[in-house]
Amino acid sequence: DSLDDFSFLRLLFASFGTAEFQIDKGTLGYEWQAWTSPYHEEIEQIDKDYSGLTWLEYQARLVAGKLRPVDRYYQPYDILEAKSYWGQQVLDAEERSPNRMDEEEDERLPWMVWDDAMKSGGMGGGAGHEAMMMAMLKMMGGR
Repeated sequence: DSLDDFSFLRLLFASFGTAEFQIDKGTLGYEWQAWTSPYHEEIEQIDKDYSGLTWLEYQARLVAGKLRPVDRYYQPYDILEAKSYWGQQVLDAEERSPNRMDEEEDERLPWMVWDDAMKSGGMGGGAGHEAMMMAMLKMMGGR
């Protein structure tokens, strides 16, 4: 008896402490959430328990030729979408702020908020690129 390619990859990654392509405190990289897909109703009809897929598992399944029918809905990470989502969260929070002036009209687009923050040295008085990336990834995981 021998292992197929996907079983071998699962065993290999499990030996590195990433059973089921997960680690104890989250995932390795991007994790696509099925409920964010415009096709989430179709996904639910195919597999009611399907919640999403990590980038790593998707790549392993793709390479091994073991994609499941539901995996065709997987959407890769989109940096512009991530910047826009993060920027919209910032704009929404600013709009709800009690310190906001009523006559203040914000013409910024959500993705521009990210770029403006990067140019000014990040959030929180110069938190820098790494802190901003971590904050964005944390926020993206929570949507």
